[in-house]
Amino acid sequence: MHRNSEITIASIAGQDVPLVDTESLDRIAVRALASLKKVQESKENLLDVVADGVISEDEKPILQDILSNLDELTAVSQNLKVWVQKNLE
Repeated sequence: MHRNSEITIASIAGQDVPLVDTESLDRIAVRALASLKKVQESKENLLDVVADGVISEDEKPILQDILSNLDELTAVSQNLKVWVQKNLE
């Protein structure tokens, strides 16, 4: 298990997955909006990186940031899913 910025990652069956924390809906919503903003920026960066079909050494940190942003979005979406399931019962 390790932390990736604000996300705790666990290895389950050989795959890294974000651990889910239960938070209030307003906190999840704020984190979701922030994550979506980062993903929008990542989309632009990804287009810039892959435009020439070659990933250079100086572009690898950009791809790592993109992966971190996707991990963050995954964690937030899982938190939202757990919150909704819990509150629908």
